[in-house]
Amino acid sequence: MRRKQAKTKLPRLRKKNNKKMNSNITIGTIIYNWKDIEGEMKKLSDSKFTSCQINYSDAMDAEFAKKLRETADKYKIKITTIVGVPGHCVWNFVQGPSTIGLVPREGREAKNCHI
Repeated sequence: MRRKQAKTKLPRLRKKNNKKMNSNITIGTIIYNWKDIEGEMKKLSDSKFTSCQINYSDAMDAEFAKKLRETADKYKIKITTIVGVPGHCVWNFVQGPSTIGLVPREGREAKNCHI
């Protein structure tokens, strides 16, 4: 004999004006061609992306960082991380967040030395 399962309705999140809330999760892409950062940011913006990651290179410097910030602001693109920095990285959804980029404490000092 099967028991009938009770259906639980979860409340929908709504803004004050009773419209559905947008998720805070954004989908982006990795920019590998950072030598033409203006063109890359424009492509993202034209494609309706609002975030990206930048692939690391030893050739990046303070001048590039300034141009990157200005270009990201111009096209309203949020840079979420720098990827490909030297050191231990695991590219999956389980270990990735704790190993990729500069956020993880383990290995951060060594990675910062490269930047």
